[in-house]
Amino acid sequence: MNEEIYISDSFGDFNVVVEGDEHSLWAYVFENVNEEYQILCDGFICSRGLTVQSNEDVKTYIEKGSQPPLMEEYASTVAIQENLSPTDISISINMVEIVVEVKSVPFLKIDFEHLKPYSKAVSKDGPYGFAWREEI
Repeated sequence: MNEEIYISDSFGDFNVVVEGDEHSLWAYVFENVNEEYQILCDGFICSRGLTVQSNEDVKTYIEKGSQPPLMEEYASTVAIQENLSPTDISISINMVEIVVEVKSVPFLKIDFEHLKPYSKAVSKDGPYGFAWREEI
């Protein structure tokens, strides 16, 4: 079974959180506005073994308190990354982009200026963000 993952990093008024349950791993970008953190962007990092078939399946997992699992139609060939621990994940941040690495491989890039998430786990643009094709 996959262990829960929670790591964060911050810069200025911004905080990046990587959170994973047994099904998927996501990153969230927050901004501190008047002493309250507001979400600016989220990005899908990878599946931890589960893919589902439909939006209804995704809703069922969300209703149970799980992270949204990856729909099979959006999964790339590297979408599933099993047996991850917090030490397998790293975050690098600058004012241009945020990059989340899985086992030293960049998996998610968030264009900070446009708040667009690009994921190597995603095969096509859609509800999980944008497919990360070669260098963006």
